[in-house]
Amino acid sequence: CKQDKEIVKVAIQSWKYAFADASEELKHDKEFISEIIVLNANVFRDVSESLKIDKEFIVQLVQLHQEKRLPPTFLQYVN
Repeated sequence: CKQDKEIVKVAIQSWKYAFADASEELKHDKEFISEIIVLNANVFRDVSESLKIDKEFIVQLVQLHQEKRLPPTFLQYVN
């Protein structure tokens, strides 16, 4: 259940902190995170620590934010 992308995707739309319970594999999956973060910016709180410091990944997410595909609150999670 914690590894099933569709279940996690539905869960994060219902509960903003649901990604905390996702598998470690999903917390490292850049493509999946990029897809679901537009549904719930809180996802970023629980991505892997390595992704939180991955400059290329952060730039990609900031670009999504600039394209207005991420909620304004997203930037509060980026250090």
